[in-house]
Amino acid sequence: MVRYGMTGQLKVFMDRWFDSYTHDFPFAGKRLYLLVVGADQPQIKATGITQAVQYSCDWLHMHFQGATVVTADGPDDVRQLTTLPASYAALAAKLQAALRLT
Repeated sequence: MVRYGMTGQLKVFMDRWFDSYTHDFPFAGKRLYLLVVGADQPQIKATGITQAVQYSCDWLHMHFQGATVVTADGPDDVRQLTTLPASYAALAAKLQAALRLT
């Protein structure tokens, strides 16, 4: 079985994210929305990444709002999608509601 993990760029981001936490950046209570884009079975391969981000949010006392996964391979593929996954609509509604509260 082949297992997939996060990209080097995401790993660097998460390292810097946790470094910010150690320097007293206030993460508690903030909301996080995750969009994962991949070309080869991203719904399956994104599971580990989604879990890592969710566990990180739990540890930082953040509110993980969910994830949506989109299949795309080129730089314009997402923009050219005619339909988005139902999970996208659910996250978009949460985000719009949150923006109305601020």
